[in-house]
Amino acid sequence: MKTGLLIQAVAALSLLLLTLGGLLTLWLAIPLIMIVCGMMALVMPNGIASFLSLFERDSGAATGLNGALQFLMAGLVGALLGTLHDGTPIPMTALMAGSSLLAMALFLLLARQGGASAEG
Repeated sequence: MKTGLLIQAVAALSLLLLTLGGLLTLWLAIPLIMIVCGMMALVMPNGIASFLSLFERDSGAATGLNGALQFLMAGLVGALLGTLHDGTPIPMTALMAGSSLLAMALFLLLARQGGASAEG
């Protein structure tokens, strides 16, 4: 999970920096967006498994809560992007980078608090 979050954050930050520098082209944007989205295949299953491990007796309710929280966050980020939209890719890339960095920070914080290895 740590590796996936790190790769995702680097790709998202690259997108943002290229955008801010006026150097983002379609040929750079597509592979970087594919990397950011592709890392979700590493991050999401591990995140869900880690979350569900906290609820051994109520895993069904926890699964429902997890799904609801995912939809809530997607709606909030989508609404924020719509509000910030200015005709440039800056709001999108900024939200991608911000979300990736926040996910990495929360992972490191929670892994340290839970006594779990931050390598997993």
